Amino acid sequence: MSDIYFAKTVGNVIRIVDAMTGVTAGQISIRGNVTRDPIVQGETCTYIAETGGQTYGYVHKVPSGSLIRQFSI
Repeated sequence: MSDIYFAKTVGNVIRIVDAMTGVTAGQISIRGNVTRDPIVQGETCTYIAETGGQTYGYVHKVPSGSLIRQFSI
């Protein structure tokens, strides 16, 4: 596995994909409806979602998908 990843939304999950091999390296369950495409930078994946009228930002570790931080916008 390389250290270069990209993220793509598929249904209700964000897949973390190894950019060199195309293999799914991790998966994030989406909380709410994603309003912006996920962004991978370094060792994190960030996305914004709406849940129950509130907007939240989420930061996850790549490629494991573990939640690092959640914040309201």
